[in-house]
Amino acid sequence: MKGKKLCLEVIGNEHSVTVYSTNPAQKALKRPLTWEYAFQQLGRLGTTPFWLDKLELEIDDGIMLPVSDLNEMRRLAIEELLQDKPKQTVDRQTYRQRVERWKHRQGEERADLQTIKSIIPQISVAVSDPETLQAAIQAGAKRVLIGGEHWRSRRGFSLEEIRSSFERCRKQGIDCVWRLPRILNQGQSERLLGELEKASGWAEKPNLMVANLGELEILKAVDSDWAFEVDYSLNVFNEASLAYFIRQGAKAVTLSPELHHEQLGPLAKWPGVELLVFGDLEMMVSEYCPVGATLGGKKGDHCAGTCVKEPHYLRDRMRYDFPVETDQECRMHLFNVKILNLFEELAQIRRMGISSVRLQLTRQTPGQVRQIVRLFSEAWDTLHDGKRATWMSDEGMNELTSLFPEGFTKGHFFRGVL
Repeated sequence: MKGKKLCLEVIGNEHSVTVYSTNPAQKALKRPLTWEYAFQQLGRLGTTPFWLDKLELEIDDGIMLPVSDLNEMRRLAIEELLQDKPKQTVDRQTYRQRVERWKHRQGEERADLQTIKSIIPQISVAVSDPETLQAAIQAGAKRVLIGGEHWRSRRGFSLEEIRSSFERCRKQGIDCVWRLPRILNQGQSERLLGELEKASGWAEKPNLMVANLGELEILKAVDSDWAFEVDYSLNVFNEASLAYFIRQGAKAVTLSPELHHEQLGPLAKWPGVELLVFGDLEMMVSEYCPVGATLGGKKGDHCAGTCVKEPHYLRDRMRYDFPVETDQECRMHLFNVKILNLFEELAQIRRMGISSVRLQLTRQTPGQVRQIVRLFSEAWDTLHDGKRATWMSDEGMNELTSLFPEGFTKGHFFRGVL
């Protein structure tokens, strides 16, 4: 009723609360309060444990209430419901029993996997275009990851080239995995769905590496039994997340590059884990493209494509130049000044029990790819044979330094984030 405060009664499963608007209802001059609008505003419950299931609105026609009042009523109602919600308490002994049961279940799952999976030490080489794929194969790569982000500065893989690359690798006894991009907008998701539906009809379906949960959902919708792996962008930090993806059907999981070397030990006991040991570390992704905005005259879909003509960097106050790449959706990807390089830590990584390590060579030239793959393969094979590789480490580091004079970083291997 005009001139009176509105009353909001919220009924949950066990409790109910009543709150009132700050201001009285007014006569609507332009937009009266409707059921649709009230449902929209009151239903914005965000990360709360509640959702708006049903709304009954009893008001006179032609009145309105400021949106700020509706939002405040919603906030007050949720606040009271949360206060009324009984807090569950667990005594210390029960908590310890739950933890022990969880550890026991994790141990059983790990033991089951170790009995059915053979551990074959290998180097994975991630590349982003057919030219660097050819270079990796020439250098002796036995496992390649193709695809990922499609840089505007590179040709990338077409769907037909992905199919032909799988066929070629299969004939040569090379394990080939189709690596999906880390970020997908709605349009990209729909295109990926179409591509996967086509790929499902190939004579032999390719192994896939998913980079986000949406891709896993799309994959399961096409074929729930499709073999897949998990990329490092899904941030597997612990045994719980590792076990979760394995229960979902993952054949392998690449661990988060932000793990400290002491945190890697328990995860290394699981078969099928992979660790990133060389390559560019992505620091930020943005829909805003500074290259196009400042140099390419970017307005809407129009852009001069300056990003593909020469390399670009963002310089910080310390005068470090951070490499910039743009993908086909014109997102900016900012990389660390220094490349991750754990070449000198390979012996320690092997002693942990990790059998598969990755070279992330999605921005390197074919010549660099050939040399890097050769160096790491020789060192990894030497370690697998139980030989000491001190001399090889020194010579290898000298070669790598000549390729990348700007220097390297060991990332979070000795200074984790957790």
